[in-house]
Amino acid sequence: AEGGLPPPETHASATVLCLDVVDFTRQCMAMAPSDVAAWMSGVYTTIEELLHKHALRKIETRGDCYIVCAGTLFCAADRPDTQMSRTVAFAEELSEDLQKSGTKIRVGIAQGPIVVEFIGTHRLAP
Repeated sequence: AEGGLPPPETHASATVLCLDVVDFTRQCMAMAPSDVAAWMSGVYTTIEELLHKHALRKIETRGDCYIVCAGTLFCAADRPDTQMSRTVAFAEELSEDLQKSGTKIRVGIAQGPIVVEFIGTHRLAP
């Protein structure tokens, strides 16, 4: 693919979960930048540990927004017949784990056809 990017992937049925941290901006305004970085590092570490456990694939992160999916056969355990139940279990477990440290999340889940593709021309901006 152009610029060394992988080709687009088309999937007839996948489950996509979008999550964000409740009151992220307000909380950041009351914290030192180093505290925000440490807090979000903890949040992302928790997310990534559970992604592996539930065989979900990270698609995108931006600030406090995290997008994951199931049903793209990204790993051997990513079975199409369990994609919705694994995604819901991930969201429930993540919410419980993060609430222990006072972090609340919002999630939205959708299922249907998707295309996974890099947008733009480079993996990393110069």
